[in-house]
Amino acid sequence: MARRVFLWVIAAALLGAAGSAGEEQGPAPEPPAAKNLILYLATGMGQHHYRLLETLCEQEERTPALAQCAKRLKMETSILDGPVPDTPAAGSTLATGQKCPAGRLSVSPQGEPLPTLLEEARQSGCALGLVTLGDLTDGAITAFAAHSSEPDDFEARARQLFEAGIEVLVGKDREVFERASDATGGPCLLTEMQEAGYTLVKGSRGDFLRVMKTPMVAFFEHTFRADRRAFPNESELPQILYKVLSLLKGNPGGFLLIVETPALDACCRIGDSAGVASEMLQLDEAVEAGLRFAGQSPETLVVVVSPHETGNLLTVERELPRFVERFSAIRSSSVRADREIGESASLARVLKIFQEVVGMPLEQPQAHRLSQLAPGPERVRAIAKLITRHLGGVLIIQDCPSARSVRCFVHGPGAEDWPEVMDNSELAPRLRRQLGLDRHEDIPSNSSVR
Repeated sequence: MARRVFLWVIAAALLGAAGSAGEEQGPAPEPPAAKNLILYLATGMGQHHYRLLETLCEQEERTPALAQCAKRLKMETSILDGPVPDTPAAGSTLATGQKCPAGRLSVSPQGEPLPTLLEEARQSGCALGLVTLGDLTDGAITAFAAHSSEPDDFEARARQLFEAGIEVLVGKDREVFERASDATGGPCLLTEMQEAGYTLVKGSRGDFLRVMKTPMVAFFEHTFRADRRAFPNESELPQILYKVLSLLKGNPGGFLLIVETPALDACCRIGDSAGVASEMLQLDEAVEAGLRFAGQSPETLVVVVSPHETGNLLTVERELPRFVERFSAIRSSSVRADREIGESASLARVLKIFQEVVGMPLEQPQAHRLSQLAPGPERVRAIAKLITRHLGGVLIIQDCPSARSVRCFVHGPGAEDWPEVMDNSELAPRLRRQLGLDRHEDIPSNSSVR
C-alpha cells in the first residue's frame, strides 16, 4: 500500500510538470474519437494468466486495474503460417493489420516493408514512445518501428528505431545500440543519437526523473518485478510510465505510447509460475498508471492486448489458495537465483540462496542436483521448476506460444463499440480509425528491409 501511495504522488507531480497539451485550432471535420493511445503489449498473457491475477488481487482485497477497463473481448492470434504464432509475426500482425510470416518483422511474404501503426501516427503528427523492460530490438514492440526478414539483425533494427523519429525510447539492450554504427564504420549509434539531440540515461532513477525534454533514450538493467530489491537505484515501471506520459502529453497532435511487458513471456517459457504471477502484477501496475492518466485526459484510449498466449498455462482452482500463500514469500526471479548461486556452487551455497534469496526451503537431494548444473538456461529452468512445484496451483504445459485465444482490454473513447470477438489483424485498422489515421493515404514505411 505504501508503494501504491508513493506512485500516486509521483504521478500527480510528473503529469502536472510538463503542462497540458495545446488546443487544436478550429473545428476539424469528423474528429477522431481519440487523440492519444496507450497500447500495452502483454506478451504471453492468456485467459488463465488473467485468472491468476484476479486471485492475487482478491487476496489483497482489490480489483485489478485490467478489470476496470470498460470493455473486455477475446482475440484470435493466428499468423500467415498458421494458427500457432511466434512473437515477431504476432507483433507484426498487430502493428500492420496484415497477417505476417513467422520470424519476420512487419514485412510481406515477399519481404516488402508493411506500413505500421506507429509510422502512420508519426505521419499524422503524433509524438511517439516505446517502453519495455526487455530489449527494444527483440520483442513484439520492435515490429511497430522496424522491418526485417532476418532473425538476428539487432543493430540494423536499432538504427531503424532511431530513424523512426521516436521521442522516447526505454529498454534494456544498450549494448546493441553501442555496437551499431553507420555503413562507413563511424561512431556508435548512441553517440550519433546524442549528437542528434537525444538525452541518454543509463539506469539512474534520479537522472531519468530529471529529464524535462525529448528526445530521450533510457536503458535500465532490471527486467523482473521480483528483482526490484536488487536494483534500488532504478525506477519501477509505473514511475517510468508517469514520466514518459508527462513528456509526451504536451504534443498538440497527441501521442502514441507502446508499452511491452516481455518478462511475462520469458517466465512462461522457462516454466516459472512465481514469475508469471509477479509479472502479471507488474502489468497491472503499469495499466493502472495508464488508466490514471486517461482519467485526467478523456481523449486517451487505453488498449491492453497480448500478441499470443505462452505456455498453454492452466490454473488449478482448488490449489490457488496455497499458491497465493506461498507466492507471498518468493523474493527473486529464477534468473537472479541462478546468478546468485554462481559458478561451481556447493550444496551449502544452493541451500543458502534458496532460503535467503528465493524465499523457500529446498531439500538436500534437490540442492545437490542443482549444484551439479552449470550456470545458464538449463539451471534457470531447473530453479523455475522447483519453485513452480513448491507453489502448486499453476500448470505451464509448454515452453512456447500456443494457438489459444487471448483477452483484450479497452478503455476510453469508443470502447463500448469494440466487438466481443476480433482477429488480431483487425486491431491496427480499428486503431487507425479511432485515431483518425485512416485519413492519411500512401504513408511510407520507416525504412527498407535489412
